[in-house]
Amino acid sequence: ADQVPANTTAEISNQAVITKINSWLEKWKVDADDDGDMKIEALKAALDFSTLHLEKYKLNDKLIIVPLKNGFKSANNENKNPGNYLVVILPESEDITKGNIIQYVSATGKKQVPRNTFSKIFNYEDIDCSGQFTIISLTDDFRYELTFENNKLRSVAERRSKSESEELKTNACID
Repeated sequence: ADQVPANTTAEISNQAVITKINSWLEKWKVDADDDGDMKIEALKAALDFSTLHLEKYKLNDKLIIVPLKNGFKSANNENKNPGNYLVVILPESEDITKGNIIQYVSATGKKQVPRNTFSKIFNYEDIDCSGQFTIISLTDDFRYELTFENNKLRSVAERRSKSESEELKTNACID
């Protein structure tokens, strides 16, 4: 058997994480229409499990970060060539509860985000890069967008419900 470094004894294996992600995505397909079902299948096919990693979330919860392969297609940011990631929450109970696709668009065209960027975003910390992070659902629906400049959150954009407006609402952050 392989020796496990002392600092990772509490970590679950990548194979266990992959199994959890795949079964969680299958549960989403049950409630999806045919179009949503196809989008979730395309998402599953694009998952690059060879580079998945975990980041700290809250208390003992973790974020599972799975980059998506270059062939992944989204209607969001399609002309901006974003880096795409599946980011899911793995609570201490070890059953995935929720997750989204997060797209990263940087001014330099870089697709890879530094380690622990998502952890810092979800824990309201400054990050080690600048750019736009678009949060979309598993079926490619826009949720909201965060823009970071000089490593700090500068704006948040969200889509209002149809009854309020069809426009994106942007809130600027003032340091």
